Amino acid sequence: MHFPATQPRKSLYYQYQVFPHFHSQEAVVTDADTVTIVGAGPIGMTTALLLVKQGVKVILLSSELQLSEGSRALVYTKRSMEILHAAGAAEKIMSKALPWTHGNSIYKGQVAFA
Repeated sequence: MHFPATQPRKSLYYQYQVFPHFHSQEAVVTDADTVTIVGAGPIGMTTALLLVKQGVKVILLSSELQLSEGSRALVYTKRSMEILHAAGAAEKIMSKALPWTHGNSIYKGQVAFA
């Protein structure tokens, strides 16, 4: 069983807020064309954005009470950026990105990309 944090996360970079829990039984959906997405992680949020851009009504459910402004991702792949661009989120993400101008990728102890 997942118990969401009730105290704001500690961060040097972002002032986290805890939001009140929303009980799903309070939501009444009468439109059969509404899609419910369970999970507001990167996949759930991106799917919701892509559906809304197509005119689909979306309900996005999350067990978390806090939203994160940052990312735990070190890098995004080209395909991930293409999907985020289609969702209309790539530019916002890039505005917060820290450029990585050089580095090495190591695979099995060997430099695979430099």
